[in-house]
Amino acid sequence: MTSTEQRAITLAPGAGQLTHYSIAIVDDQVDLREVLTVRLGMVPGLDVVGQASNGADALTLARDLSPDLMTLDLRMPGMGGAEAIPLLRACAPRMRVVVYSSQLEGVDLSGGSRPDAAVLKGANLGDLIAVIQRLLSEGPKDLVKVDLGRLAVTVAVDAFDSWVGLNARVREALATKGDSSYQLLGDVPVDSAELLCLMGVFMQFGMPLMVATAAGDTMVDLQFTVTREAGAAARRALLALGGNGTLRAFNQAWSHRPTEAAEKALDLVDRRLVEQLPAS
Repeated sequence: MTSTEQRAITLAPGAGQLTHYSIAIVDDQVDLREVLTVRLGMVPGLDVVGQASNGADALTLARDLSPDLMTLDLRMPGMGGAEAIPLLRACAPRMRVVVYSSQLEGVDLSGGSRPDAAVLKGANLGDLIAVIQRLLSEGPKDLVKVDLGRLAVTVAVDAFDSWVGLNARVREALATKGDSSYQLLGDVPVDSAELLCLMGVFMQFGMPLMVATAAGDTMVDLQFTVTREAGAAARRALLALGGNGTLRAFNQAWSHRPTEAAEKALDLVDRRLVEQLPAS
């Protein structure tokens, strides 16, 4: 072990024992995942708790295991790393994200898609280890608590359902700019990464909803934590969509007629999100 690695390991206060950190590895190359698992296992205090081969499985890992840090490749089949980061930021705000990829150029890693660090494959593996340990020793940064207050479970579920349908329609319009539905996005730009951050926020308040519905509760306290950057990106997406009147325009274009209660529920949650999410 290098002196840099030795310095990065922290001791639990008063315990005289190493603090253990959990790591998840996401890469479509199984041999590389195994090599990283072995190498990280050489460092006292680092425990690899899971592996995944694409961004979709990375989200499952983040939700189920809540690792302290995840290494993430950018180019993977299905959902790549850049697309996964906004969702990971929302569903696992305390998890640090290190992009570990063979190519960093030409990929937008700004805003809600910004990792905590990026390391180019091909460099000495000790460089990646040093970055991982530095981030773990620093701990999570710039977290914001979002409190949407106490709502009826039926209202929150209606808002969640309405948003998921709207998100699907907007994302399809963004992907097909030649389609007439793209014009419904109006003059206010909707950034796809920021839209993913907003989807991640709705995933976040979906978790307490799952607990409440399973328990048969009629009311739910919608509180969750996001990183400041992801929260601000989600708020910008929400304002862009609301400013365009996108909800009603897309519902009309897709011949979808939500109930008045569903529309009011989504409007209520949208207003509270705009109030509670950080502006910058």
